[in-house]
Amino acid sequence: PAVLFSIPIKLVSLDKAAVWIVTLQCILLYVSGIVAKRLGRPFRANENVIQGLIIFNPSLINLCHHAQSDIVFMFLLTIFLVLVSRLLGRPNNLSFKNFICIGVIAGLLPLARPLGFYLILAAPMLIIIAFVLSTRWSQVRWKKLLVGLSMSGLLACVVMTPWAVRNYHVINHFGL
Repeated sequence: PAVLFSIPIKLVSLDKAAVWIVTLQCILLYVSGIVAKRLGRPFRANENVIQGLIIFNPSLINLCHHAQSDIVFMFLLTIFLVLVSRLLGRPNNLSFKNFICIGVIAGLLPLARPLGFYLILAAPMLIIIAFVLSTRWSQVRWKKLLVGLSMSGLLACVVMTPWAVRNYHVINHFGL
């Protein structure tokens, strides 16, 4: 979030950046609602209700008016869940492009909120368990799944590492 919020500050100065930051967060909230609609499709849930619950959530609307990491985290988490649901929805057609996107988003999650780190540690195991418990587990290309999850994990580490190195140089603590 600090890097994201620094862009408007750099472009228009600190005094004028607040309007741009609030606008950016409102856009992230709106796009999250649109993208979250896909999460209800496997359950035949009303997509407009899902979108409305995300966009018109009073807590999220309130946060849009502050430069906070919650909206950025929620946006990344929504994208992450949609990518994982796409993976789970097509067990016999696993795409490396999807694994790459999952890895990049997974690497960004801990940079938005510390909770993201624990989520990406648990995600591969949860994905494997979901496939094992699925009625279509025999359709899964297990080798491709394990290679893809490993690739996603490695890519997430590559995304997180520069920020951890930066923190080591600035505050003498190698962490996120």
